[in-house]
Amino acid sequence: MTISFKHIFTQILFVISIVFGQFSKDLTIHTYNDDNLYRSPEPVQDVLSSVKLGLSYQDVESNIRVYNNTNLILYKSTSDRNFLINNVGINKYLKIGEKSNSNINLGGNWTLRANKYDYNYYNYSQLSGYANFQILTDIVLIKGGYGYRWRNYPNWTYLSNHLHNVHLQLNKSFPTRTTVILETGFGNKLFWGQDTFTTIGHTGRGSGRHATEETILTNTISERLSTSQVNVVLRLTQSLHENAGIYLQYRKQISIDDSTSYRNFDDYYLDDELFDDPFTYESDSYSTQLTLMLPKSIKLLIGSSLSSKNYISEPAYSTADDTVGIGELRLDDQTNYFIDLSKTFSINKNWVNSIKFNLYYSHTYNESNSYWYNYKNTSWGGGIQWSF
Repeated sequence: MTISFKHIFTQILFVISIVFGQFSKDLTIHTYNDDNLYRSPEPVQDVLSSVKLGLSYQDVESNIRVYNNTNLILYKSTSDRNFLINNVGINKYLKIGEKSNSNINLGGNWTLRANKYDYNYYNYSQLSGYANFQILTDIVLIKGGYGYRWRNYPNWTYLSNHLHNVHLQLNKSFPTRTTVILETGFGNKLFWGQDTFTTIGHTGRGSGRHATEETILTNTISERLSTSQVNVVLRLTQSLHENAGIYLQYRKQISIDDSTSYRNFDDYYLDDELFDDPFTYESDSYSTQLTLMLPKSIKLLIGSSLSSKNYISEPAYSTADDTVGIGELRLDDQTNYFIDLSKTFSINKNWVNSIKFNLYYSHTYNESNSYWYNYKNTSWGGGIQWSF
């Protein structure tokens, strides 16, 4: 049965407004033009809108926060691709010591993506949990934590997965207003995969030249597979002025496995995990961002990144009709840059606390030895956010 997104969204707003009327609320509307909607060598242009309602309640005494975020994605030209994402969660903040800046943050959430009937194979449900800590010492700030996520694709059983992540970060600031951040992490993804094996046997048929006959049996079985990676991040941040700062970052991602049966899709449906799962490649990436606080409390972000990706099992194809491959694994080089301009007006009225406006522009160029991933993408747009 076709999902009526207008009906679902209206009902969610109605129920939440009654149950959570006293909670803090944010309503955000973004509209942007995308000239290559599916990150394809054959571009398709469309205008997308995002309508997001966020609700949260913070209990001061217990330091418990409960929240719900509902996001409706609307396509102008292809409305049959519209979909809804809802995320509900809880987290708790624990302070370590009365006068300490050290703390523990615990939380969990549940996410549901619902597409219309023709694209319901991109539906998923997801359950996540995490435990993070921060310890401030006289020498360095230490951060770390563990996160778990279970994602279920009901129409792509072999893509459903369990994800484990642990990370540790050292953060050191100097009198020159320079901060050095070193972080390392380990991730493991478990999923159902398929393995094919062939057995050769012989059967008896009496005496003579045909006493035995060779038989070849090919079987495909589903089994639990896993892939793991390690990443290292080095970031240098520098305060240039009281209203300006910059950071430079290098990130290396290393796969522990020689190969994986996990594969990327060649279509992009606003889901990076299906289109370009980090567990399918190794990479070296460099990024930088300049932050400027302009007059009238206007904030300007200018950033760029450059990354090289080596896919550990994914073959490269020369054309759209190539089904054999070029005999090489996929290699990508990606360049991205963006500009984001925003301003927040503090209202502090009974009906609204603030209104934020933003404009942004981004461009991505992905060069690949595989036909399906040679693309350029430019998007630009703006949005408004009301905080109640």
